[in-house]
Amino acid sequence: MLLFLGGLPQEAAKLSVIDYLAFYNGRRSHSTLGYQSPIEFEREFSRDAA
Repeated sequence: MLLFLGGLPQEAAKLSVIDYLAFYNGRRSHSTLGYQSPIEFEREFSRDAA
């Protein structure tokens, strides 16, 4: 069950959760990426490929 965030309508609460997950997963470190965030990994990969 989705908990509502401060009385937001259901659709707004869903969008808030989706935004947070996109932010969190894009910034947190991942062990499979050498403990880099996906953003850091992509930057390094692009730099090394050039």
